[in-house]
Amino acid sequence: MVRGALGIGRGHSDLALQRKQGYHSVRIVGWGEEYTFNGVQKYWKVANSWGPNWGEKGYFRIAKGTDECDIESFVLGTWPEVEENILLKHANDVIPI
Repeated sequence: MVRGALGIGRGHSDLALQRKQGYHSVRIVGWGEEYTFNGVQKYWKVANSWGPNWGEKGYFRIAKGTDECDIESFVLGTWPEVEENILLKHANDVIPI
């Protein structure tokens, strides 16, 4: 991945040309827009697993809408199974981001 001038990553990995397999896992945690002289640049905010001393305090931004590094086409999702009484007990809890 190559860093853009404003810190939004662009680029494609050679691994994307090979068969699809999980060679590194990250979590997409949000999205945003950055206003530049060239217009609006949309990005995904992504959490890496290398800790807070890496990137932008453990996160990085990568261009949204152009499938950089297969971030939009090679996505896996998980949904935990949680008992109903636990959900009801914490229904009003606020989790800070």
